[in-house]
Amino acid sequence: MTMKNLLVLFSLLFSAGLYAQKSSLFVKAGWSGSNQVVAERPLAAKNEVYSKNLSLTHGLTAGLEGRLGFGSRFSGITGIQYTHKGYQGEMPGVGGSPVDGKQHLHYLNVPVALGVRLFKGLSVQAGAELGYLLAARTALPDQTYNTEGFFDIYEEFDAGLLVGLEYQFGDRYFLQMRGVLAITPVFKGVFTDENGNEQPYDLYNRNLQLVAGYRF
Repeated sequence: MTMKNLLVLFSLLFSAGLYAQKSSLFVKAGWSGSNQVVAERPLAAKNEVYSKNLSLTHGLTAGLEGRLGFGSRFSGITGIQYTHKGYQGEMPGVGGSPVDGKQHLHYLNVPVALGVRLFKGLSVQAGAELGYLLAARTALPDQTYNTEGFFDIYEEFDAGLLVGLEYQFGDRYFLQMRGVLAITPVFKGVFTDENGNEQPYDLYNRNLQLVAGYRF
């Protein structure tokens, strides 16, 4: 069974569990800001082309999120959502020379976290996020194209640690800020410098989400 099928199966079981437990189900949507960083490896640390001038790219995140309460302060949090990730900055162009561009990565994500209410509507969250890469698109100065065979370029599976803050207004609405720090690389590559030296490097996703949610 593929990771995509596992994520879909998980979402169905999750929805059924929420219904059976009569717990909270929210729809949420908002801003996703993403970047990528180079792994700290001895050779990659010298790779100036891929370790500088990478900046934030902007996109959308949206999905369903549910809560299973444990007492008055704790809750289990999970769901399924679409999230735009990627970066903008220098990337390999035609012939391998670096050019400015944007890399758009489209993920189906499943967060799994524990929420702890601090006081009133304010709570903190910590856990993990699993992701499946749905599609990739590259935008260069003179062209934009869907990345064909993107599984040959990017890793299919993405996993990261998440932390977040949330404030809930009554029983219906919430505002949420969540950061996700990838622990598995999205891309593994080798850069050859002008002297013919090979410099291997890994890229990792970094993601910040600012969303609003509504309870059904």
